[in-house]
Amino acid sequence: MPKLFVSPRWRKRIDASPRAQRLRWRAEEALLVAFWAVCARLTPERAGSFGRWLLERVGPRFHKSVLMRRTLELAFPERTPAEIAALLRAVWGNMGTVLAEYPHLATICRPGSGHLEVRADGPLELLRATGRPPVFVGGHLGSWEVGPAGPVSLGIPIAVVYQPLENPYLDGRLRALREGIGCTLLPRDSSARELLRAAKEGRALGLIVDHRDDDGVPLPFFGHDKLTTLAPARMALRLGAPLFAARVERLGPARYRLSAQGPILPDRRDAAPEQQAEQMMRKVNALFEQWIRERPGEWLCTKRPWDKELYGKRPGRAAAPKNAATARKRTSDVAA
Repeated sequence: MPKLFVSPRWRKRIDASPRAQRLRWRAEEALLVAFWAVCARLTPERAGSFGRWLLERVGPRFHKSVLMRRTLELAFPERTPAEIAALLRAVWGNMGTVLAEYPHLATICRPGSGHLEVRADGPLELLRATGRPPVFVGGHLGSWEVGPAGPVSLGIPIAVVYQPLENPYLDGRLRALREGIGCTLLPRDSSARELLRAAKEGRALGLIVDHRDDDGVPLPFFGHDKLTTLAPARMALRLGAPLFAARVERLGPARYRLSAQGPILPDRRDAAPEQQAEQMMRKVNALFEQWIRERPGEWLCTKRPWDKELYGKRPGRAAAPKNAATARKRTSDVAA
């Protein structure tokens, strides 16, 4: 998270010394804790509005905005520079809202709080019918942090795979806030055995998979190939569990709609398991693209989705996505 605000060059210089690195970690922790202390004194609605107001103004000045702007240009080549600039501010504003809502996460996610509208009857019906907990995949859309509250509110225990922060002090604080929702957290480097154990204990599995995975396979995303993990589909196939794409939509200050679309099935049941997994994740990418197009300002595009070569090219209207005609078809090619 702090990587959004500190340039890689300065981090490299600081981290050359273990002591300086620890001081940086403590400084980052102090800054975020102070921000959260202010937000905790506000209502969830006012805290989110404060975070949005703050990052809409300062976020576009950070070094990370260069990459984010280019990502938005590649995803939306039809938009003017002014529209991209406005979209960049909206992305930063949404990020500010997510950060400011952390102290209120347990309150927002509490069943009956009035902050959540949950539409996930499909996974619950399949769980009752088959006894197999679903595998959920989501993206960094809306507030991805409230996503696990959907299954929890329906009585489906869930283990969420997360990426630990480099800063161990912040990681501990964030982990405590996330576990306050009522989910179990598993580090991303957990073994397949741990994930299988969680599933056998009756827990659904939740993974955020919209970012590039350098160990993944190239699959279309906004007309360009993105290295995409096949792990969720492989896990669903191995467990005989349904795969659902989970969506978080922001309805207003501290108000969200949680829904799940699926089950997402392979095109060919007689294909090899690896091919089936690829077909399923292709559909997941198409769903994410559709949702981002509907609400682009709620997409956390702080990481580079595509090959570095695309980021070296000058932006412009001529830089239309490859296979643009089929990209539109893929967006609608989603399992019901």
